[in-house]
Amino acid sequence: MKKMIKKTMKEMHILDMAFMILAACTLSSCVSAHNGFEQTKHKDGTVTWVSGSGLKLYVKSPVLKGRSDVSAHLTLSSHAVTQDFSVSNYLLVVETDRQQFTGYCRVKLELPKSDKGNLMICDVDLEFDTPVSSDLTVEFAVEAQNATASQITLPEMRGKVKPYGLDENGSKAAYFLMGAGSAGEGEKLALPAVNVHFGNSQLAVAADPYFGVDFSARAKEVKLSYTYTASKVPLKSERRKFAFLFHDSETDGMLSNFYHTVPDIKPGEAWTHEIHLNYYDYFSKNGEGWYANIAKLAELIPEEYRKHAIVNIHGWYDYLGRYSYDRETKKLAGEWKIVETGKYAADRKRREYPMTLADMHKRIRYAKDLGFRVAFYYGDGLSYDSGLPEFKQEWIVVNEEGRRYGDTWHPGCSLGKTYAVNPSYPEVKQIYINVLRSQIEEFGREVDAFVWDETFYAPVGVLTKMGDAYTYADREYMYLNAELTKLVQSWQKINPDLVFLTSDCLGLSAKLEKFGDAHAALVSHGTYEDTRNDPDLWPVEMLNNYRNCLMSCLWFPVSMANRNKIAAEYGIAQGLSDGEGDFVGPVDMKPDMLAEVIERFLKNVKEKKQRTKYLDDIK
Repeated sequence: MKKMIKKTMKEMHILDMAFMILAACTLSSCVSAHNGFEQTKHKDGTVTWVSGSGLKLYVKSPVLKGRSDVSAHLTLSSHAVTQDFSVSNYLLVVETDRQQFTGYCRVKLELPKSDKGNLMICDVDLEFDTPVSSDLTVEFAVEAQNATASQITLPEMRGKVKPYGLDENGSKAAYFLMGAGSAGEGEKLALPAVNVHFGNSQLAVAADPYFGVDFSARAKEVKLSYTYTASKVPLKSERRKFAFLFHDSETDGMLSNFYHTVPDIKPGEAWTHEIHLNYYDYFSKNGEGWYANIAKLAELIPEEYRKHAIVNIHGWYDYLGRYSYDRETKKLAGEWKIVETGKYAADRKRREYPMTLADMHKRIRYAKDLGFRVAFYYGDGLSYDSGLPEFKQEWIVVNEEGRRYGDTWHPGCSLGKTYAVNPSYPEVKQIYINVLRSQIEEFGREVDAFVWDETFYAPVGVLTKMGDAYTYADREYMYLNAELTKLVQSWQKINPDLVFLTSDCLGLSAKLEKFGDAHAALVSHGTYEDTRNDPDLWPVEMLNNYRNCLMSCLWFPVSMANRNKIAAEYGIAQGLSDGEGDFVGPVDMKPDMLAEVIERFLKNVKEKKQRTKYLDDIK
């Protein structure tokens, strides 16, 4: 087996060298003669990065650690360096009292030509011959050679962007929670990014959001570490992406650098930043409220400004999880029944209404012809109706202690109790892909956005059961969110405006103490929440949506009318609704109250008001 690993490593080294020779010959140099990568006297793969800012960093070789009774180490097999690239290949050996595991680690460093040597992208790949069953920690660090760190700035989970001083003997720790990969020391982060001041230079450091990470900074060193709980979730292969950026943009540089770790996720389209009013309709007035309320908005909003308002069609489907999808034809059904009952019907009576694809197209076209943007309610997170015949009890999210995650949103149409289902099961993941694909194929040419509501139903930072094994459900959920976003992106060649919006309800989910804080917005095109336009949630959500839109409906536009006033002040879209909450849509609102909403809307549109990007003055 070792011979096979060595053979594989030799082949990788040859390919790496060929790649870098080709790159050096065909690419225009991305750095000057005075910056880039340089070899060092170290024999472990460490390189010197001379940045465009003039700061020199040792980019150290990774460190692999096991428990006290486990031996884990890396041995450099090959190392190739050019000015713009560095590739190090290592042999991995992990020894327990029962077994030896072998594999390889590949660390690729790249200085993209567009950033003049100030941006370094790091990819770390691990691959074992057989799955490792002992916990392993990976550490990756950079060390300053000609400067000392004086400050680290953190985008904290409580929504505050806060600086902390560093002295020669001091250090500061912070962590991003995902997949049980973090030790949880220091300040909890809203996204995996920090900013470190080295003299006159600033170094933004970010990790991909698909697994947890711990950051620590001291006078000379910035270190990232993460732990695989391989004793319960065996470790076969893993990939991480990190980004290091020298800049002079303070918080903006730190937050924008994060997106280098998710290069396959595009920014939200420009129009999403120009929305200043949203209307959420939950099949109001037996389905006729859609027309009446949109007609009222069209009456008050001049046609040239309607493109700055978005209307969202909710409650159109049959059951949670199925969403009128026909498993046999792999398309949306031609017709179905909408069932309304319980607390979601104003008079608490059960009703059934026929619905067809033709009627759905008619509803969408009505709003589009009037000039409004249209969002389509894709689904309610991982909530699934257990009364449906295809539902399997094994799908339910269950944590290590055996807690089943039920009591998800339970509309009147449900046949049984609703549960959060585990996307670690391939068939569960495929259901959500199939449902979105069917909706895109049917409505993707007409609508502007697909909205995935309540994207916080996978418990964050804990292990979940999958039969007799364990898995990281939160991590699989992040991968699913990214896959759905890319599915929508693939349709943009037909509809360039199309986006995929999620609804993490950061802060709200933690208050409920059910699932923890989700981060789907980091791999989607923005946030469109189905909540109460709550200002208390905005600080942390601003951080998670730094480059994308942030908005929420307001189910209580009358009893919580002041929230719209606050939203407008921060450049966040005001919210109107019908079919839930106050059950009062635009057509039934008092004229003076509605006029105030429209006046603020028109003012922000005409002034091209921008949303506040983040807050740094929270108490």
